[in-house]
Amino acid sequence: MKKLRFGIAQHANCLDWKTNYLQALKSIDIFLKEKVDVICFQESYLSGYHPEVLTYEFSEIAYYLEKLKEYAYKEDICLMMPTLLNTGIKRYSVVYVFNSDKGDEIIFKYGLTPSEKKVLHPKKSKRIVSIKGVQIGVLICREMEDPTVNLQHIWDNHALLCPNTA
Repeated sequence: MKKLRFGIAQHANCLDWKTNYLQALKSIDIFLKEKVDVICFQESYLSGYHPEVLTYEFSEIAYYLEKLKEYAYKEDICLMMPTLLNTGIKRYSVVYVFNSDKGDEIIFKYGLTPSEKKVLHPKKSKRIVSIKGVQIGVLICREMEDPTVNLQHIWDNHALLCPNTA
């Protein structure tokens, strides 16, 4: 069986997206020295988790996501970068999976907490990504505890479980 090395980063983040981006780069560089294959950050890392962020213009987030994707591809790693997403119509908690091995995915959080349901929308999406030939089931924060999230699909596909959590 193929072995994967995971780097899990958890930092205090803020509503200054450039600060969060620069801290993410520092973490990625540390993990690159450790030769990890996959780097995960906590829920809503890039945007911050405060509801106020949903009133901001999200083009800046798109800029930093693109820069992180370019870096992940250049270094041949898989990067799981959670952020809030505001489409102008709906708001989501998502994980961008930048995977030079198999392409990119956006995992949407479906199992929302009662307080999250006041400001975010649930959305079903693909849950399994392939990283260097290993199937990985991606959950966001407390979705493992949510009975509306279908974990059986992950188990049926013999996927490792990778919660992006705080």
